[in-house]
Amino acid sequence: MRFFYSFLFFFLLLTKQFNVLAQPCFNLCAFCGQWPGGAAYVPACSGAVETITTCGYRGDYSLVSVVAGTSYTFSSSNPIDVITIDDNGVAPALTWGTGSLVWVATFTGNIRFYTHGPACVTNSNCRSRRVLCGTTAAPANDLVCNATAISCGQTINGSTINSTNSGTGENQTCDNIQSTGGVWYVVAGTGGTMTASLCGTAWDSKISVFSGANCNTLTCIGGNDDSGPSCASVSASYSWNTTVGVNYYILVHGFSTTSAFSLALNCLAPCTTNTVILNLNDSFGDGWNGATYTLTNSSGVVVSTGTLASGSTGNVTLCLPNGCYNMAVSSGTFPGEVSWNLNYNGNVVASGGAPTANTQVPINIACPPPPPTPQDCSGSQLVCADQAVNGVSSGPGNTSDLNATNQGCMTVEHQSIWLNATVANSGVFSFNIVPTAADDYDFAVWVFPAGATIPCPPNIAPTRCSWAALSGTGTTGMGNGALDASEGVNGDQ
Repeated sequence: MRFFYSFLFFFLLLTKQFNVLAQPCFNLCAFCGQWPGGAAYVPACSGAVETITTCGYRGDYSLVSVVAGTSYTFSSSNPIDVITIDDNGVAPALTWGTGSLVWVATFTGNIRFYTHGPACVTNSNCRSRRVLCGTTAAPANDLVCNATAISCGQTINGSTINSTNSGTGENQTCDNIQSTGGVWYVVAGTGGTMTASLCGTAWDSKISVFSGANCNTLTCIGGNDDSGPSCASVSASYSWNTTVGVNYYILVHGFSTTSAFSLALNCLAPCTTNTVILNLNDSFGDGWNGATYTLTNSSGVVVSTGTLASGSTGNVTLCLPNGCYNMAVSSGTFPGEVSWNLNYNGNVVASGGAPTANTQVPINIACPPPPPTPQDCSGSQLVCADQAVNGVSSGPGNTSDLNATNQGCMTVEHQSIWLNATVANSGVFSFNIVPTAADDYDFAVWVFPAGATIPCPPNIAPTRCSWAALSGTGTTGMGNGALDASEGVNGDQ
């Protein structure tokens, strides 16, 4: 199942890139050609949508007469069709996109208006080919100096249809490349964090954010194409920290098409205590797959919880008073891919993976050490006589006790429990570890002279050590007559 998901994810990325970036579509099917035949279609350019044909095929084209300097919107009734415009059969393509596209004619003459399916598929299913030109004006906020004001907590409906990508701040790269027309919005900084999002619109969109003392001098802050902090998939969203008195200009544009949209702006109040950044990472790049984090304060109250829904990275900005916090992360489906860290004042104050049972997070304060647990050497359970010890190993405890000096055949502490005993009389010391279900347990035994102070963690190598892999029921232990002081993964347990 994992391999299927990996392939599907990769395929989706390739499809998006192939349709729009890799190449346009020119190939004609056996039954395709010019449709309708005859002379080129001459648009009236009245500002209304004109239908060239109601039964164009995937793989044929319509011949259309164009006039230099006129803006044309070419569209198909099938929104996933690939549209290609060329100079009447002369390569390269003049422009191409999916569903609809806007092109300003660079010459007067005839062009070919092709329609294909995704990946240049051809077939004889009918679709309408349409054109719009004439007196349709660009949106009022097409240029940055005409940006529409937006406020914190507001959602505004807008459109990039008939917009351009010329003017200050446009047709450049600000964390993403502007490849279509866009429209502008402006908001004054509050000193807090702002998030602009297009989650309410199913459109392959982009957001770029700039700052500037005025609309003629802009500095790129950043932007987003896919899988931002608020929206999954191809609807764009972007978060940034603001400064009081600075204007921020938000450019909304598309990956390959123009569209109507809803832009939401959410704001967090300025942090008056400590700004802490929680960074979430996934090495495979498909989100945390069910793993979740929970950050609690010293009273056990949850101050933040969530997950990385998709992608390789994400972050959460937290405003935390001075104090000691605890971070826990559940396993999810693929815990080995999960990692996280908390950054305060430019320093990582805590980090880990999944699962994380209870990691202490000090914020601008020295936290007392957490009480030891049976998973820590300092919290080891005393064994007083021949007895059965029942328990459940859960995590490595609050302290990682193994190191290069004391680990012996071990490599890293996973699900552990520590026991200690004082032997009063000479004799044979033995034990069995019997899992309640088949599992792979390993062990190490450190022996110290009578009367010696026992350090935690141990400062010597183990006297006996087993790292043998699971065989049979998983029962292991140290028995009478065993001669091997240490055994690796291929040992007999």
